[in-house]
Amino acid sequence: MGGGQLYREALPLADECIVTCIELDVPDADTYAPDLTSAPGMKLQDPGVLLSSASGVEYRFQRWVRTESRKTS
Repeated sequence: MGGGQLYREALPLADECIVTCIELDVPDADTYAPDLTSAPGMKLQDPGVLLSSASGVEYRFQRWVRTESRKTS
């Protein structure tokens, strides 16, 4: 099971997403979460505050919310 695929399949069911954005370049990364900026109905509610870990890596917690009703079957 791939993490990226699971996120893409679950996103239409989510009303809210809390995302940890890590300011770190990982050139050999092979899995990515979906880009919420282009996700239908999702809007950035809180961009978060830039924080720094003990090792110096910067990160922030973002809150995304669904602004449109999602279709249910």
